[in-house]
Formats: sequence, structure tokens, C-alpha cells
Amino acid sequence: MDVEKTMEFILDQQAKFWAGLEELRAGQKQLRQGLDELRQGLDELKDIVRGVLTIQQTLIQSQLKTNEELRLLTEASRRADERMDALIAVVNGLVKRDQQTPPPNRPPN
Repeated sequence: MDVEKTMEFILDQQAKFWAGLEELRAGQKQLRQGLDELRQGLDELKDIVRGVLTIQQTLIQSQLKTNEELRLLTEASRRADERMDALIAVVNGLVKRDQQTPPPNRPPN
């Protein structure tokens, strides 16, 4: 067995090992940076989702208020229609009565 070739082989393998280890360290550093960016992006996304949910809740409350106001307006309109119908009936009754009653005799001037 040639000791010199064995030592050269071991040193070559050790150099390759260290080079591979350095590549792994560089890759690990890039992976950490990518994870940090991903974490930051997720935090920003959570803030955006919170904002959207807040806006959605505001819109829901606004819609509920609008629905109630429309309900009240519809009810008021129905009551106004009923009063208008009653007024029309009274006016029609007065007109019919006046048409059935002969005009009073007026003395000549």
C-alpha cells in the first residue's frame, strides 16, 4: 500500500468534503433569508386580511342599518298610501254627494 497516495486521496476527499460543507452553509444561509422574507410576507398578508375583515364587518353593519331604514321607509310609505286612499275616498264621497244634490235655488239679482 502506497502511503503517499493514500494521504493524497484522504486530503483530496477532505478538500471535497469541506467544499461541499461550504456549499451547504451557503445554501442554508439563502434558505434562512428566504424564510425570513416569507415570514415577513405572511405578516403583511395577515395585516391585509385583518384590514379586509374590518372593512367587511363595517359593510355588514352598514347593510344591516340600511335594511332597517328601508324597512321603516316601506312601512311609512304603506301608512301614507293608506291615508291617501282614505283621503281619496272622502273626496270622492264629497264629489258624488255634490253631484247628487241639486244646486240650491238662488234668487235672481
